[in-house]
Formats: sequence, structure tokens, C-alpha cells
Amino acid sequence: MAKPKSQRREANVNNASPPLTQENFEKELKELAKRAKEETPFNHAVEWAGTTVRAVVILALAAASSSVSQLTLSPVGVDGGTASTALGIGCGVSIGGVRRHWEVAVGAWNSILCLLEDNVSLVCECYTEHQLQVRTTVALVLAGPARGILRPPGAIKAAPSPWATQALNSSLLAQDYRLIARQDSNTGYISVLESVSSKFRVLRCDHSLLGGIWTMQQPGYKPVVGEPVYAIFTMLEAVRLIEAPVSVPDSEAQALVIGAGIGTSPGALMAHGINTTIVEIDPVVLEYAVKYFDLAPNHHAVIDDAVHYAAKVANNTAQRYDYIIHDVFTGGAEPIALFTDEFLRNLHRALKPDGVIAINYASDLLQPSTHLIIRTVLAIFPSCRIYRETAKPTAIELVAAGQDFTNMVFFCRAHSEAPITFREPVERDYLRSGARKAYLVPKHEILREEFDLKDVGDVLRANNTAMLEETQQKSAVGHWNVMRTVVPGKIWELW
Repeated sequence: MAKPKSQRREANVNNASPPLTQENFEKELKELAKRAKEETPFNHAVEWAGTTVRAVVILALAAASSSVSQLTLSPVGVDGGTASTALGIGCGVSIGGVRRHWEVAVGAWNSILCLLEDNVSLVCECYTEHQLQVRTTVALVLAGPARGILRPPGAIKAAPSPWATQALNSSLLAQDYRLIARQDSNTGYISVLESVSSKFRVLRCDHSLLGGIWTMQQPGYKPVVGEPVYAIFTMLEAVRLIEAPVSVPDSEAQALVIGAGIGTSPGALMAHGINTTIVEIDPVVLEYAVKYFDLAPNHHAVIDDAVHYAAKVANNTAQRYDYIIHDVFTGGAEPIALFTDEFLRNLHRALKPDGVIAINYASDLLQPSTHLIIRTVLAIFPSCRIYRETAKPTAIELVAAGQDFTNMVFFCRAHSEAPITFREPVERDYLRSGARKAYLVPKHEILREEFDLKDVGDVLRANNTAMLEETQQKSAVGHWNVMRTVVPGKIWELW
């Protein structure tokens, strides 16, 4: 409805510039003087400092949030925690763009919907119902207000402080567990957990358990070294039992252990009097092995990347070993470089002519990547036998599980093609340990016929690890499912 002329004239008068009078002129000069006083270098500095502080605070919060997020995701490990990150980043960038340029977005969507009006089936082909719902939900969350980032409790509880550990233990004790120690290190989140009623203690790195021991024994039962919880670590010690043309007394033998874990294997070798070198990249793992798992402190340890150390030893003809134990954590989080042809050949060169090696590898036997590792090992060592930790599941069990995830150990000779055979253990081999009497001698052999070994030339090389990297995520998920049967899922979420 049009305004009357009188109203339009009144509005024009009100919007017009004030008349140039002496009073208005003086008023304008005062305003200019006031602004000049306010725009001092000091005020400029304060404004600049305020802007800078706000920027620094935002960046600091972002950095802190990254660490808190890592700690929050620590129950699933690095591989599991980052499995869905790309989806969030992609949706976040998209939603941010839509919020800034919503007019363009609306126009674009209008054009797209017009094109798809007669081709609805294309939408069904591009997005299943559930994927579309998930992406929509993530988009709405990311587009919402982010005031929660300013709230500190999450960061405070995630920090490994004494107060936070005490608060965490109050929740864990309700589940009959307690946290003894934890620390972030160069390989991940390292922590020590103890079962109060079952009396065992385990060492964790992200979503892998590096080993465990029983903390209470029957009266009069005194094993020489810690009693391990998991059979696989005692099976590695069977490397001593492999028959050789000329037996080497333990007091004269040299051993190299790649990966300390809780110290089960190196501790046993040292208890037998073998001169043992431990190569471990993570100093916290070694510290906790000594402090909480009874690894003898007088061991010879090298804190170094095993790839670098193996290359150095391979070129040092004066240093050769009778036994090598390769025991790094696997299950989707394995350091791929430690299973390449180049690394394993350096270990091969580091062995004496009659030397033997034990290689621990945890994976799904149904995966092609596992077959790749097996082909790589068999291409280097002339005589090998492979054993799994537990008996092979039945066909029905395999179908139900959808995987065959297990720990396996390769026992191989350095140069001889003679078949791998184990001598009968004597009492001193068991170190007064019931677990070693039960599990020291390998039982469940994996035959070569079970694997695809036709293409012997297809091995894992340092410049071609893509195949193993592609399957790591799936292997990590399988490993994580297994870990939740070893320690209850609720404990993983709290721990």
C-alpha cells in the first residue's frame, strides 16, 4: 500500500542531512576529536592483542581437542579410531560451505532435484537408506553450535593425571579391575591394567595387548620367571628346542629379540643364561615391562627402530645370533616395514649358519594379506614350519565367525633345508612354570596346502606395501573384536 505524500515528505526530511549550523559544526568537531583520542597506538595494540589472543585460544582449543579426541578413541586404537574420520571431514567441509554460501547451495540443489525428478532410481543407486541417514546425522551434528569445545571436563578427565586416574579407577573397580599406570608414548597409548579377582595383569598399546602375567600363585609354586597369561609367548621360547647339527650351550648362545612386550620371551632366554639383546622402539613399554612385569633390569636393551638396527647388524659380520625372536604387535596395527622382504633378509643375514628364528604374526588366515606375509617369509628362509596358537576352527565355526583370526608363529632355519624338528623338553626348559609345561611345545601346525602359495615371487617389499595397508583396517576390526573377548568391552571403554 503506497504511503500518503505527507508521510513521504516527512520521511525525506527525517533522512536528510542535518543543517550546516554552528552548533552542528561544533558537535561534529567534538566527535572527530573524540575518535582521534580513542584511536591511539595503545588502543590499536589492545585491539590487535585481543584479536591475536582469540585466534591463539581457538588454535589452542583445536590442538587440545585433537589430543582429547585421540585419548577418547584410544580404546579402539589409531587404526580403528581413524577408520571413519574421512566421512566426518568430508561432511564437515561440505556443511561449512553450505552455511557460508547457502544461496548458491539452494540454487544448486534446486537444479539437481529438477534433473533427478524423472530419475529417482539414481538416488537409490548412489546412497543406500542407512548411509544417507548416517551422513545426514553427521552433517547436522557438525553444522550445530560448537560451544561444547569450551567446556573443560572432557579434557580434564582424559589427561593422565593422578586425579583423573583415581576417578577412572573408581569406575573400573566397580567392574573388578584397576588401572595401575598409563602414559602416551611414541607408539600409542600405553597402560597397565589388573584384574582384582582373577589376579592377572596386562600391558596394552592402543587396541593391542602386548602380554600379561598372573599376579598370584598357589603356595609353594615359584616359577623362575613370570607366569604368562597367553600361550603364544611361551610358544616363542620353543626356538631353543629346534634341533641343530651342533647344539650350542645356553651360556654360549646369543639371542636377539625384536619387540620387548612385557618381557616374557627375553626374560625366559635370560633365565636360561643366554646373552640376550632386546630391541624396542618404545621406552615406556620397556619401562613398564621392568616395573610391572618382572623383566630383569640387567638386560641389554637397545631403544631404536628395528629396521635401522637390523640393517646395522646385518652389515656387522662380527655380530651374529643363534636365536632371533621377532615379536612385534600385529593385528591391523603392525609396523609393515618389519615384515618386508628387505627387513627379514637383514634378520636372515644376522643369524649364524645354524641359527633359527621365530616370527610371531597375528592376522586373519582368510585374508590375502596374510598369504602375502607367509610367501615373504618362505621366500627367504629355506625350511619353516608354522603353528597357530589354538586349534583350527571347524567349517561351521568359520562360517559363523566370518574370519579365522589367530596368533601364529613361524619357526625357520637360516640356511639349512633340513626339516624343523623339536627336541623333547627337559624339566629345566619349563623354568618351573605350569604354562610352559602346557604350551612350550607347538601343537597346532598350519600346513602349506592351506595357503595360496602358487605365486612364490609375490612378496612384500618396502616400495610396495599397498596391499597390506589396504587390509589393515579390516584386520584391525577383527583384532579389536578378539580383544573384546579377552578383556570385557566395558573395561576397554573405561580403561
